[in-house]
Amino acid sequence: MYPKRYFPFVMTAFKLGGVYDSDHTNGFWKYFFKFYNVFLFLLCPIYYTIVELVMLYYTKKSLYMFIDHIGMMFVHWAGNMKTVLLLLNRQKIKDVMGVLKDQRFHYEDFEDFRPGNILQNHFKFNEIFCRIFMFTATLVPISNQISALKLFIVEGHSIDAGNMTCQDILPYYCWFPFETETYESCRYAFLFQTVPMILFVYLITAFDIAFSYFASYLRAHFLCIRGAFSTFRERCLVRLNLPTDYELLKDSQHPKLEMEIKTEVRKITHHLQVIIRLHDELKSFYSIPLLIQAMSIVGILISCLYIISLEPLFSAEAYARFQYALGLFFQLSLYCFQGSEITNAALSVADGIYEANWYSCTKSVKTTMMINMMRMQRKVEFTVGKFAPLNMSTYVKILKGSYTYYTFLSQKKIN
Repeated sequence: MYPKRYFPFVMTAFKLGGVYDSDHTNGFWKYFFKFYNVFLFLLCPIYYTIVELVMLYYTKKSLYMFIDHIGMMFVHWAGNMKTVLLLLNRQKIKDVMGVLKDQRFHYEDFEDFRPGNILQNHFKFNEIFCRIFMFTATLVPISNQISALKLFIVEGHSIDAGNMTCQDILPYYCWFPFETETYESCRYAFLFQTVPMILFVYLITAFDIAFSYFASYLRAHFLCIRGAFSTFRERCLVRLNLPTDYELLKDSQHPKLEMEIKTEVRKITHHLQVIIRLHDELKSFYSIPLLIQAMSIVGILISCLYIISLEPLFSAEAYARFQYALGLFFQLSLYCFQGSEITNAALSVADGIYEANWYSCTKSVKTTMMINMMRMQRKVEFTVGKFAPLNMSTYVKILKGSYTYYTFLSQKKIN
């Protein structure tokens, strides 16, 4: 059974991330989403990005503070770029969604081949995986803010006494457009920082969740195409009410069967061409963001490892950075796992063609099958920029590279 809805959680992520097209709603919600989109964009990509640039000046005198701040900037700048890309490519995203749920590419079941179940299983996987991903990402700023809130409650009054500053309590270095030298004003600063940090999570994850769904459904379509090729003859026989073991020396001896097979092979070939073309479009769309994402993850992991190595093992700072690094592992795993799975699924299409009962087919059908097999010898894969394929091998290289840079940096003394 094919899914009834394909992208419900993507729409939720777009709404939370401020990139939802409000023209699809009416009444109150239309204006609410317009206001929310503008509010989030002004608060996060514009205001907070400027604030982080300003804070570079204040953190440059301490290597500890500077590296910690740079790690945070990498995340937010990559998120800003993703948001802009989503806003500029709304129509392309709608077109991609339309193709991935197009009913023209549905096939009937035959024995173990259950195309509806393939798509349904990928839908369920995405629903669970992406919810866990968003939950994990949301915990990062919330846990940091909770730790800061506890410190604020216990020692916040030390601000008025001059023994502590608001920056000593807040989990992130931040410039505020108002004074924060008193206990009362620091409360407002705490709230002023908490809101954009949480909203930044939704802004960043909207792009990642969309990629996960698109990549997973591409994989599902390649698996459906594989199964459709391997069973095309049997399914044609069933349609014509013929036994599945019905054999001919040449299909031309049964004109109706010959025409049915030609039509089915053309349909599957067209399906394959559309999915490959869709993959190529998504590859060009995601190539540069994936490169920036990989570079930002390297920078952030180095920052997290560096801060963790300088803090007591069970301290709040070490825990916060550990959780941050865990979220990055999750994010990087999402991209690399999906990239590997697409490549493997695409390679399996040739196996499906080879397994098909095509011996009695006409020359035109055999030629079409051979061309499809030859096309699938070329790898279908996403790339990190144009430098490396997006797969689990690249995942390991990124982690190894991050640790190598961290060991070099750890030799430096803190100012």
